[in-house]
Amino acid sequence: MSKGNRSIYSKACFEMLNSEYNDYKPAYIFVKDTKGEKEIIVYGVSSDQETMIRYTGHESIEVELNKETVREILDWSYDINDDFLEYFEKDYHLEFMSIEQHDGMWIIIGDSCEEDIRCLKGLQNYMSHCQSIGINPSLFKQLLGLDCVDIYSLYPEKNIGFEVIDEFTCGNETVVLAMKDKPYHREFVTWRTTPDRKRGYDIGNYFTSPRNAFSDFRKRSQSIFERHFDRKRSKFKIRFRKEEMER
Repeated sequence: MSKGNRSIYSKACFEMLNSEYNDYKPAYIFVKDTKGEKEIIVYGVSSDQETMIRYTGHESIEVELNKETVREILDWSYDINDDFLEYFEKDYHLEFMSIEQHDGMWIIIGDSCEEDIRCLKGLQNYMSHCQSIGINPSLFKQLLGLDCVDIYSLYPEKNIGFEVIDEFTCGNETVVLAMKDKPYHREFVTWRTTPDRKRGYDIGNYFTSPRNAFSDFRKRSQSIFERHFDRKRSKFKIRFRKEEMER
């Protein structure tokens, strides 16, 4: 968690601790930059895990939590679309979420019927976020000792009808390889994107041959790998050139 994340998380902890909601702790926090200011949406969960609260925070101002500033959410009234996935469709960034809450969210998603999830784009963006930070069933098993359904297999990543079947990430760049079944053949595409998919998919190269598609996927993957280490080399040279000059 970065310094900024710790600051926002710690502030939310302080606001809950010094209010009538002192039995709550942050469950997850969304942040959105709006004209240079950060809009912060905080969800807290009670110690018995039966009730949640939601309030809008401010980066530089403490929020006094009371019945007027807080919306209480009982277990039966929680909506995965309105209370979670929709934020991923409105350019919010998931600033904090505990591994326990990720596990609970994966259980909800895994148990949901297809018609229960309205925010399919938000779901894809959430799964892309999980992939970018290494959230997966193996991590739940390692950290929590729990088996969890694999939502990646239940809801494969898709874009304009193409299903992503492989990806390569280096630094903040990603290349994906995707496939679509057509009536008489399969079509493939490689796209440039980012680990969290925030900028969407662009510069698509399309193929009908799987061999040519994978060859392009490998070429584009090698390209972002080389760019990543070119930047590292430049930083390395600048650092040691500066040290030479200072001697």
